[in-house]
Amino acid sequence: MNRSEDEINTLKETLIIANKILDNQGLASPMGHISVRIPGTETFLITRSIAPGMAALEDIVVCNIEGKVIQGKYSETFGEVAGHAAVYKKRKDINSVAHTHSPYVIALSMTGKTLLNLGTEALKVGFGTIGLYEKFRMLEDQEVGEEVADLIRENKAVILRGHGAVVVGKSIEGCTVACIYLEKAARYELMAASAGKLAIFTEEEKKPIVAFLKKSGARAGTSSSDGRAWEYYKFLLKK
Repeated sequence: MNRSEDEINTLKETLIIANKILDNQGLASPMGHISVRIPGTETFLITRSIAPGMAALEDIVVCNIEGKVIQGKYSETFGEVAGHAAVYKKRKDINSVAHTHSPYVIALSMTGKTLLNLGTEALKVGFGTIGLYEKFRMLEDQEVGEEVADLIRENKAVILRGHGAVVVGKSIEGCTVACIYLEKAARYELMAASAGKLAIFTEEEKKPIVAFLKKSGARAGTSSSDGRAWEYYKFLLKK
């Protein structure tokens, strides 16, 4: 087995862990999916259409940039694979895409509002305003996928009204924990809104926090917030 095969097998194992973390955190139970780009290619890994918590290595297929299955035991995957393909096609810097059905994110979207810069959890998902896709549509349509991809901008997520979210990352680990940060931030925002007026960070207030988060994010392993979170949520799967 050559090195590239080793790397792809490791990526597959990580993809299964990511699926199980999303299920464990109630973000894709049983609906939702996550994928990861095969480094240096226009292809990506995703499972067949199966609940993330049930996914196994044999369920993984390889898709091309059009979202068509080109390798694997199964000939089809999720219909919403078009959303993943659209993001990979438009954004070469993105290496992992997830579609979650996060309860608090869905509840927030039902108010017609998006995630605001109210705390560090929100800033971990994006330094700007998180895009809200207002059409109530599924991601099976290529055009919808492209419209959602355009709303990502400098952030890690787009909220889908009444549907959930599309979350992205430069790595599958980063994408997975961003899904969790997004759900936590949405929960905090709804809790705060029920208590009184929201105190949104000003640009000046954001600067030192953003600088800290960028510095932390550049570190390796558990020295980074994403790395530490990934190892923690992976640890929870063993409990």
